[in-house]
Amino acid sequence: MAAKFSGKIHPYIEDLPIFEDKVDEIAESIDEVGLLHPITLDEEGQVIGGRHRMAACEVAGIDPEFEVWEGDPLSFMLHDNDARKHQTAGQRAAENALTMHSAGMRKNGRWSYGGVISDFSEMSANERNYYSNCGLILDILGRDSLQSVARGDEKLLELYQDARQEKERIENAERLKVEAAREEEEREAYAADSA
Repeated sequence: MAAKFSGKIHPYIEDLPIFEDKVDEIAESIDEVGLLHPITLDEEGQVIGGRHRMAACEVAGIDPEFEVWEGDPLSFMLHDNDARKHQTAGQRAAENALTMHSAGMRKNGRWSYGGVISDFSEMSANERNYYSNCGLILDILGRDSLQSVARGDEKLLELYQDARQEKERIENAERLKVEAAREEEEREAYAADSA
């Protein structure tokens, strides 16, 4: 299949961070030996792999080469994110969680697995913890907070602990509200019985 770039980054990964130091490093390599691996597009011509290489081509002043992935783009993006060596395991997990979130795989405080991630039990305990931590951060602190982990601005564990504390605060406030409502009902019932 001929590769024709649409000019777009796939929406699942368009807001993931670009590491400028990595772009500069790749641009130097491109200047020296050329682009060794083409940018990967989905069948609609959207970039699903190689955003850093594409930015480096621009810095190096060369036209990028493209290839088309004819399989499931989400599967490609998740596996491509896992291959990043310049990121910590927490950053890679955050990028994958953001990608899965964009794909609608987070609902009612849970990840929906199947297809791309066929079996949660096949993951290592660390991987399960990373995804669980990322999910709580998304649910409680929001997407921007998890993006800060993907960029390397925040540590996954520290932000997860912040999310747990905030969740406890929210749950305690809700419990107090329910208790206050119940006490009010009891006072009203007692007043009605006394009258």
